[in-house]
Amino acid sequence: MSFNRYFILTVLIILVSFFEVSFLYSQEDPGKPSIVIVPMAAKDVPSYVPMIVERLLAAKIDKTGAYFIFDREVLDKILSTNKITLPENISDDVAAKIGQKLEVNNVLYGRVSEVNSEFVIHTKVLDTDTGSVIAEDTEKSKDLKGLDEAISALTRSIVKTVLPKEAVAEAVQTLDAAEQTDKQAAEEQSVSAFEKLVEEDPDKALAAVSEPAREAIKEQARQEVVGEEVQNLFEEEKANKRRVWQFWSMIGLESSVQLGNLFGSSSIDLRLESLLSWNNYMNGIFIDDPYRSYKDNLDKSQSDQVLNYVLTGGANIGLAFAYKAMPDDLFSFTNAGRAVFAISNLMQISGYMAQTATAQLGFYAQRKYFDYSTATSNFTEKYEAYRTAYLWPMIAEYSRTGLWTLGIAGMVTAALLPGDKTPMILSDKSRKYLTWGQTLVSIGNFTSGMAINFRGKAEEYWISDNSPSGTIGDSSYLGNYITSEVLYYSTYAIYLGGAVLTYMGLTHNGSGAGDNTTAANSDSNNLSFAVVPAPGGITAVARLRLD
Repeated sequence: MSFNRYFILTVLIILVSFFEVSFLYSQEDPGKPSIVIVPMAAKDVPSYVPMIVERLLAAKIDKTGAYFIFDREVLDKILSTNKITLPENISDDVAAKIGQKLEVNNVLYGRVSEVNSEFVIHTKVLDTDTGSVIAEDTEKSKDLKGLDEAISALTRSIVKTVLPKEAVAEAVQTLDAAEQTDKQAAEEQSVSAFEKLVEEDPDKALAAVSEPAREAIKEQARQEVVGEEVQNLFEEEKANKRRVWQFWSMIGLESSVQLGNLFGSSSIDLRLESLLSWNNYMNGIFIDDPYRSYKDNLDKSQSDQVLNYVLTGGANIGLAFAYKAMPDDLFSFTNAGRAVFAISNLMQISGYMAQTATAQLGFYAQRKYFDYSTATSNFTEKYEAYRTAYLWPMIAEYSRTGLWTLGIAGMVTAALLPGDKTPMILSDKSRKYLTWGQTLVSIGNFTSGMAINFRGKAEEYWISDNSPSGTIGDSSYLGNYITSEVLYYSTYAIYLGGAVLTYMGLTHNGSGAGDNTTAANSDSNNLSFAVVPAPGGITAVARLRLD
């Protein structure tokens, strides 16, 4: 049987089932008691499990032929019209009010929970006239496949408890016969003969097959529809959980970066302090045990540097992978907000460069201080040289703090800017830019730390070389100094490359995953830079359009 014809037949079966069920629900049989099945409460189970339980209960009770089942759609409409919101756990009083409002004889309600890796289904049947619970039972199921058997047992229990004794046997027999008929019909129906009939005339196929076979096919169609709905709900729930996890993971990684930055700043300060103590020790200034102070500060500096590697460097690697796998609807910005977000990331990376400069200039200023502290002549000249050199690391330090603060504030502002927001869709090219950009930033973090370590060792050798006792053997100052300078300027280049790639990734407009074309950057209308002549130099101008 071809797929198209099977699909047409399935649609016809579903339509026939819909009309038959709609007629059943709209024409109440005065000789049957009526019952409404209200939404089941859920505890520690996926939201689709109670829905399956409700549908199975309705189908099983309907097969007994003992009840008129109140239409669920009508229930939802009445609740919506009367602005009634059902509580998560329905009490007996609430169930009684629902039954009175709908004018039904009984109300079936309960909850579905998970205990010891099993589904536990607890149901109650309430008599609307007396307001009392007339049936209550609990069944367990190890998995979704076992729900059908558990609901069959609950249905039998309800029928035996609620119906008069003379009607119980007939209802149970009807249910057993219907279930047995469904199984036999599904097994006995000849698939090949049915396919041939469908090939000739799908309309005649519906009329020609036996009633048990037709019912079996209808049931299969219902199960397929329910199964597809359950699968869709399950996939949607998984996607939502993954989206929440990714969102907070990125927030956590960004927080880790900021925490690592604090340890990196502390490491630089402690390393400079250790060199002051080393200078005192090598020049015979024994105040407060300079050697012990040197060792303590050096150990703390190295510990903080390791934490900086782990928190900042590791988090930036994590962000590289997070951007690569980030869903398109994780963050939403206005056009201006996205530009602000990109600029804020630039400020963060510029802060890393300022921190590297703080260390480099700090070592230089400290060298000038050592010249002044050990001078035997030209005190004023060397003091002024030290004061001038000291000014630059302070400027770099305040710039670093300002850039990081503005970067964080800018990211928050980007998310809060008013206006029409659209998801930040990242093309394949954008993701590559961001992945490589964050990877370069992480590498820059490591090379910056290595530069600080080599420069610290170089300064120790310089102090030793120029101390009264001098250095025994060849000095390693020059090798460590040159290595540190190479690493410093390599770090600046790496950070610059990371900044450019990150900015390009955040501002590049594409049509989402699979887009490898170079699209026109519409953000250029929202953000522009210009360099213009000015008295005594040049002026950089940045324009940002807020809309």
